[in-house]
Amino acid sequence: MKSLFAIFFVFIMIVSGCSNVVDDTKTQFKTVQQATLESDIPLADIFHTEEMDETAFSFYQSPNGYGILHFSLKEDGWDYQGSSGFMYSTDTDINPFSFSQSTWHKGEVSIDNERSYTTVFLGEVGDPEISKITVE
Repeated sequence: MKSLFAIFFVFIMIVSGCSNVVDDTKTQFKTVQQATLESDIPLADIFHTEEMDETAFSFYQSPNGYGILHFSLKEDGWDYQGSSGFMYSTDTDINPFSFSQSTWHKGEVSIDNERSYTTVFLGEVGDPEISKITVE
């Protein structure tokens, strides 16, 4: 009887070690907001984020100007690629508008893939009579 109990106990211990629980070691999908934490830009300074198919960007305001954060979509989510900052002009002449651009690699970087890039144009309009700017 005691040996039957011991065998039963060992069997229960072996079976309890096996389970159908899904492995939680898989990484979760990283959001743009989580990827933003890798930059040195405070979340409070970000005023707009745009997500597209394989790329995303966020506009931010700084004390000396403005800028853009670059992101690319990878298998595990959004990857922070860097930023471009633009300083306010120290020129005392009033310009009707300022113009800047930022370009970065789109998607996974690979020798086998065709290289494609994302370019975003940004600036500020200082003339109240300008209501629209078209980039062609």
